Amino acid sequence: MGQLISYTSPVGVHQLARVEPISGVEPTYTVSTVTQNGAFLIRFRLARAATFTKMGYYVGAAAGNVDLGLYTGNTAEDTFTRIASTGTTAAAGTNAVQEIALTASITLQAGIDYWAAFATDSATVTLARLNSGLTNLVGNGNKVITKATSFVLPTSIATPSATSITPYLVLVP
Repeated sequence: MGQLISYTSPVGVHQLARVEPISGVEPTYTVSTVTQNGAFLIRFRLARAATFTKMGYYVGAAAGNVDLGLYTGNTAEDTFTRIASTGTTAAAGTNAVQEIALTASITLQAGIDYWAAFATDSATVTLARLNSGLTNLVGNGNKVITKATSFVLPTSIATPSATSITPYLVLVP
Protein backbone atom coordinates (compact mmCIF):
# COMPACT_ATOMS: atom_id res chain seq x y z
CA MET A 1 0.00 0.00 0.00
CA GLY A 2 1.09 3.60 -0.41
CA GLN A 3 1.54 6.66 1.71
CA LEU A 4 -1.47 8.64 2.94
CA ILE A 5 -1.13 12.11 1.49
CA SER A 6 -4.45 13.80 2.04
CA TYR A 7 -3.62 15.04 5.50
CA THR A 8 -0.25 16.75 5.84
CA SER A 9 1.62 19.51 7.64
CA PRO A 10 4.45 21.97 7.05
CA VAL A 11 8.12 21.19 7.64
CA GLY A 12 9.25 20.91 11.24
CA VAL A 13 6.51 18.67 12.59
CA HIS A 14 6.93 14.95 13.38
CA GLN A 15 7.31 13.00 10.16
CA LEU A 16 6.33 9.65 8.74
CA ALA A 17 8.84 7.88 6.53
CA ARG A 18 7.95 10.05 3.56
CA VAL A 19 4.94 12.27 4.12
CA GLU A 20 4.76 14.92 6.80
CA PRO A 21 1.54 14.44 8.84
CA ILE A 22 -0.26 16.73 11.22
CA SER A 23 1.25 15.84 14.56
CA GLY A 24 -0.81 14.06 17.19
CA VAL A 25 -3.98 13.71 15.14
CA GLU A 26 -5.42 10.36 14.15
CA PRO A 27 -7.68 11.20 11.21
CA THR A 28 -11.03 9.47 10.80
CA TYR A 29 -12.86 9.20 7.52
CA THR A 30 -16.37 8.89 6.23
CA VAL A 31 -17.47 7.65 2.81
CA SER A 32 -19.44 10.22 0.82
CA THR A 33 -19.86 11.75 -2.62
CA VAL A 34 -17.80 14.61 -4.02
CA THR A 35 -18.63 17.23 -6.62
CA GLN A 36 -19.00 15.91 -10.15
CA ASN A 37 -16.46 17.36 -12.63
CA GLY A 38 -14.57 19.13 -9.85
CA ALA A 39 -10.89 18.70 -9.03
CA PHE A 40 -9.75 18.49 -5.41
CA LEU A 41 -6.08 19.33 -4.77
CA ILE A 42 -4.33 18.57 -1.49
CA ARG A 43 -0.97 20.09 -0.65
CA PHE A 44 1.74 17.83 0.77
CA ARG A 45 5.51 17.64 1.19
CA LEU A 46 7.82 14.66 1.36
CA ALA A 47 10.35 14.23 4.15
CA ARG A 48 12.70 12.57 1.63
CA ALA A 49 12.79 12.08 -2.14
CA ALA A 50 10.83 9.12 -3.49
CA THR A 51 9.72 7.67 -6.82
CA PHE A 52 6.07 6.74 -7.33
CA THR A 53 4.38 4.60 -9.97
CA LYS A 54 0.74 4.66 -8.83
CA MET A 55 -1.83 6.72 -7.02
CA GLY A 56 -4.91 5.51 -5.23
CA TYR A 57 -8.05 6.54 -3.42
CA TYR A 58 -10.48 4.78 -1.10
CA VAL A 59 -13.60 3.77 -3.06
CA GLY A 60 -16.85 3.49 -1.13
CA ALA A 61 -19.04 2.73 -4.14
CA ALA A 62 -17.71 2.81 -7.69
CA ALA A 63 -19.40 4.83 -10.43
CA GLY A 64 -18.16 6.62 -13.52
CA ASN A 65 -14.53 7.52 -14.09
CA VAL A 66 -11.79 9.09 -11.99
CA ASP A 67 -8.52 10.85 -12.75
CA LEU A 68 -5.75 11.17 -10.15
CA GLY A 69 -2.72 13.39 -10.58
CA LEU A 70 0.08 15.49 -9.15
CA TYR A 71 0.65 19.23 -9.54
CA THR A 72 3.26 21.82 -8.65
CA GLY A 73 2.42 25.40 -7.75
CA ASN A 74 1.47 27.58 -4.82
CA THR A 75 -1.64 29.31 -3.59
CA ALA A 76 0.02 32.73 -3.60
CA GLU A 77 0.17 32.61 -7.40
CA ASP A 78 -3.03 30.56 -7.82
CA THR A 79 -1.50 28.65 -10.73
CA PHE A 80 -0.84 24.89 -10.73
CA THR A 81 0.87 22.72 -13.34
CA ARG A 82 0.18 19.00 -13.75
CA ILE A 83 3.34 16.88 -13.59
CA ALA A 84 1.75 13.40 -13.52
CA SER A 85 -1.63 11.71 -13.82
CA THR A 86 -3.35 8.38 -14.17
CA GLY A 87 -5.60 9.54 -16.97
CA THR A 88 -9.29 8.75 -16.96
CA THR A 89 -9.95 5.33 -15.42
CA ALA A 90 -13.17 3.52 -14.54
CA ALA A 91 -13.86 3.64 -10.80
CA ALA A 92 -13.67 0.12 -9.37
CA GLY A 93 -14.08 -1.67 -6.07
CA THR A 94 -16.23 -1.37 -2.98
CA ASN A 95 -14.89 -0.21 0.38
CA ALA A 96 -11.30 -0.65 -0.78
CA VAL A 97 -8.36 1.34 -2.11
CA GLN A 98 -8.23 1.44 -5.91
CA GLU A 99 -4.63 1.86 -7.05
CA ILE A 100 -4.14 3.22 -10.56
CA ALA A 101 -0.84 3.36 -12.46
CA LEU A 102 0.51 6.78 -13.35
CA THR A 103 1.15 7.21 -17.07
CA ALA A 104 4.86 7.40 -16.11
CA SER A 105 6.71 7.02 -12.82
CA ILE A 106 7.72 10.26 -11.14
CA THR A 107 10.36 11.20 -8.57
CA LEU A 108 9.29 13.84 -6.07
CA GLN A 109 11.83 15.79 -4.05
CA ALA A 110 11.86 16.55 -0.32
CA GLY A 111 10.77 19.94 1.00
CA ILE A 112 8.80 21.01 -2.09
CA ASP A 113 5.07 21.68 -2.08
CA TYR A 114 3.21 19.23 -4.32
CA TRP A 115 -0.52 18.87 -4.84
CA ALA A 116 -2.29 15.50 -5.09
CA ALA A 117 -5.44 15.77 -7.18
CA PHE A 118 -8.67 13.81 -7.55
CA ALA A 119 -11.43 14.38 -10.11
CA THR A 120 -14.46 12.37 -11.21
CA ASP A 121 -17.15 12.61 -13.88
CA SER A 122 -19.67 10.92 -11.57
CA ALA A 123 -22.17 12.46 -9.19
CA THR A 124 -22.61 9.10 -7.41
CA VAL A 125 -19.10 7.72 -6.86
CA THR A 126 -18.29 7.71 -3.16
CA LEU A 127 -14.88 7.86 -1.56
CA ALA A 128 -13.42 8.15 1.90
CA ARG A 129 -12.80 11.69 3.03
CA LEU A 130 -11.85 13.40 6.24
CA ASN A 131 -14.73 13.75 8.68
CA SER A 132 -16.15 17.25 8.78
CA GLY A 133 -15.23 17.68 12.45
CA LEU A 134 -11.54 17.60 11.53
CA THR A 135 -11.54 19.78 8.41
CA ASN A 136 -10.41 22.79 10.43
CA LEU A 137 -7.05 21.03 10.77
CA VAL A 138 -6.46 21.61 7.07
CA GLY A 139 -5.04 25.07 7.53
CA ASN A 140 -1.98 26.83 8.91
CA GLY A 141 0.05 25.97 5.84
CA ASN A 142 -2.02 22.93 4.88
CA LYS A 143 -4.36 23.51 1.99
CA VAL A 144 -7.14 21.71 0.25
CA ILE A 145 -8.51 23.48 -2.80
CA THR A 146 -11.02 22.77 -5.53
CA LYS A 147 -11.66 23.81 -9.12
CA ALA A 148 -14.96 23.29 -10.94
CA THR A 149 -15.24 21.77 -14.43
CA SER A 150 -11.96 19.92 -14.13
CA PHE A 151 -12.52 16.43 -15.48
CA VAL A 152 -10.23 15.12 -16.83
CA LEU A 153 -7.51 16.81 -14.80
CA PRO A 154 -6.29 19.76 -16.88
CA THR A 155 -2.62 20.49 -17.63
CA SER A 156 -2.91 23.67 -15.57
CA ILE A 157 -5.32 25.05 -12.99
CA ALA A 158 -5.76 28.73 -12.20
CA THR A 159 -7.66 30.48 -9.40
CA PRO A 160 -8.95 27.50 -7.40
CA SER A 161 -11.13 27.93 -4.31
CA ALA A 162 -10.69 26.72 -0.73
CA THR A 163 -12.75 23.67 0.27
CA SER A 164 -13.30 21.51 3.33
CA ILE A 165 -13.53 18.28 1.29
CA THR A 166 -10.40 16.22 1.97
CA PRO A 167 -10.30 12.97 -0.04
CA TYR A 168 -8.22 9.99 1.14
CA LEU A 169 -5.47 9.68 -1.50
CA VAL A 170 -2.29 7.59 -1.55
CA LEU A 171 0.97 7.51 -3.49
CA VAL A 172 2.41 4.10 -4.26
CA PRO A 173 6.14 3.50 -4.88
